[in-house]
Amino acid sequence: MPRRRVAASESNFRAAFETLRRSQPFRALLLTFVLQALATGLMLAGAQYLATWVLRSEDAVTLLFVALIAPALVAAPTWGVLARRIGKERAFTLAATLFLVAAGSTVVALWAPGTWLYASVAVAGIAYAGMQSLPMAMLPDVISHDARLHGPGRAGAFGGVWTAGETTGFALGATVLAVVLAASGYVERTAGENVTQPDAAVAGIVLSFSVLPAALVLLSLIPLARYRLRRDDIESHAG
Repeated sequence: MPRRRVAASESNFRAAFETLRRSQPFRALLLTFVLQALATGLMLAGAQYLATWVLRSEDAVTLLFVALIAPALVAAPTWGVLARRIGKERAFTLAATLFLVAAGSTVVALWAPGTWLYASVAVAGIAYAGMQSLPMAMLPDVISHDARLHGPGRAGAFGGVWTAGETTGFALGATVLAVVLAASGYVERTAGENVTQPDAAVAGIVLSFSVLPAALVLLSLIPLARYRLRRDDIESHAG
């Protein structure tokens, strides 16, 4: 039985490697999505620190999450409508651009923290809806394109690599935050202990919530620009 499991694992690994090797649209879309998962994972991991040490309210973390998620739920159908009008890849680029602008704007909290942060996070939430729904709508196009060129039966390999990439991206967000906090001199506290964070640590928290996620999303636009599958390719095949 263990040998069968090892053989199955090796087969799955080869299938995953093959999907990455031969499908340029998949590589571009996956790298874009992983970088954006890292960016959003970094923001989500930093929300508690931002609430505690910048907004000076541990309860503010709930409002930050509501500001991010509630607009995302409302905006998701709108991104679908926009994608049908201008194409999924263009709508995806627009969503990513809006997110990086909204996230980057929160760097102002270094000098003027306040409730205005919720507005920037809400705009990021609107963009986040597109960054989640649009690549998920593009992935079936990539799988269909590959099936047309190489034959069907590999959707599971695509899905497995995609899930692994998403999980890795989000997990690395917390890791990157931990590295930034350690490098900036963040002081851990125990229950009931009052500590004062150095200015560098507070700056690290804000940058982890703003500039770093914005930079990662900006970087993700490079592979997205190299995504070669267009609506005409899909529609011509469907026709």
